[in-house]
Amino acid sequence: MARHFLTLLDLEPAELDWVINRGIELKKMQHAGDIYEPLKNQVLGMIFEKSSTRTRISFEAGMTQFGGSAIFLSSRDTQLGINFAGVNYYDGQGFLVKNELGLKSVKELDGATVCVQSGTTTELNMADYFRAQGISYTPVVFDTNDQAAQAFDSGRCDSFTTDLSQAAGLRTRMQDPSSVGALPEVISKEPLGPVVRQGDDTWFNIVKWSHNAMLNAEELGITSANVDKMKAESTNPNVKRLVGLDGPKGKGMDLPDDWAYQIVKQVGNYGEAYERNVGKGSPLGLERGLNALWNQGGLQYAPPMR
Repeated sequence: MARHFLTLLDLEPAELDWVINRGIELKKMQHAGDIYEPLKNQVLGMIFEKSSTRTRISFEAGMTQFGGSAIFLSSRDTQLGINFAGVNYYDGQGFLVKNELGLKSVKELDGATVCVQSGTTTELNMADYFRAQGISYTPVVFDTNDQAAQAFDSGRCDSFTTDLSQAAGLRTRMQDPSSVGALPEVISKEPLGPVVRQGDDTWFNIVKWSHNAMLNAEELGITSANVDKMKAESTNPNVKRLVGLDGPKGKGMDLPDDWAYQIVKQVGNYGEAYERNVGKGSPLGLERGLNALWNQGGLQYAPPMR
């Protein structure tokens, strides 16, 4: 007979002991690299009255570990009442190591210990990737990324894994940031971008096209330093449209005609903003990588302003 489980009071003491002991057994199997998939090809539908990221990811992690998959039946956009206005940073999970180890690839982590936050997709991504590559490892799990990074910094682990942008930030707080580097492999897709509340289409368009304008400016070679000169002298119709001398201008978004010019003049193009905040000109020191323009080997791409 089916039973509802809402609180620990719904279980008898003996049942609760069995659940805890079974959980310990399954965790040992996972750390040993044993494959146990009793829910293979099964799908769990998740509906939350009050969802939390930690709860949702815990269910997803559990289903993935047991060979199944989970579907969140209320999308994040709908539940939170927000819309994503684009991707202004393509992130992904990577691995930090001490430079003194001389490692050049994740594949050289065979037999290594890896610090990671527990109960996250980061932990799952690592398990899936290492299993597929035939790499043995020992996860050392922590409740938070800060704890995992501190343990790695103290020498408790050979490597530390999380999203690379976050890893770069945590590296700045380590004892000697220059002694730590990232291996080249990126094992997941983690796009990041601005959000606006649903129902505010005007603000959504402003945020989206602000990003597009900064990308177009970089592609056209327009910077905060030369935008006045380009506005005064360029005969390129794409430049003239961007600075508000031609084309649709700002009427459709209730903005002044020179709205894009003002963005570039005051903030810079996408490349300038990237370098200042997360690039080589910042403490994070991140390469452009996937965030280079589409014509320079990256994924950043904007429709023309016509």
